[in-house]
Amino acid sequence: MRHVNFLRLLSLVGLVSGMTACNNYTLAPLCKDANSVVIPGIAGNYTLSMQNSDDYSVQTQDIVIDQTTKDILTHTSGSDTQEARTCQVGGFNIVETFDPDIGAYKQTRLYVEGMGLTYLEVFYDRSKLTADGIASKIFDLPESASKMLGIVSSARLGTFASTLRKLAKTSTGLMIDNRTISSEALIADSYAAAAGLVYLRK
Repeated sequence: MRHVNFLRLLSLVGLVSGMTACNNYTLAPLCKDANSVVIPGIAGNYTLSMQNSDDYSVQTQDIVIDQTTKDILTHTSGSDTQEARTCQVGGFNIVETFDPDIGAYKQTRLYVEGMGLTYLEVFYDRSKLTADGIASKIFDLPESASKMLGIVSSARLGTFASTLRKLAKTSTGLMIDNRTISSEALIADSYAAAAGLVYLRK
């Protein structure tokens, strides 16, 4: 079974939904002990399917999600395991991961539905951030967008990955300094991407 870790999958969310919704980072986490939650109905077995654009073959990943502690969400696909924190901010279920390559945090909104889970990447309106006194800056990613965003190799997801790499024309990101800003104040200046990843419940 071909697989790719959860952080890399979340990186695909922004590319699938358009370049406007990717490369948003925060210096401090939004998910903290005070707002951490167990999201009801999230644990289970899921599939994620993608179609190759060259021969129209389909690759399906089996993903197991477990949440046995208050806020740590574990995604397992094949031999790969990735952890993320879960919390509720401003009425939204948030899944947050730390990107060690950037040294900052990324957030997605999580919607639990009967058919499975939908992840929509969170992005921020810089003009609203500035108006609200929240500092941010546009920065150059240290390497090409396709590599820094964790796009998987073509050996793993075939030409789908190649197509995403072609879409990754930007090499900049938005870094938000939220170290003295409440999670609620920051999420008020956020939006959810128009498209994302859907895990279908088995």
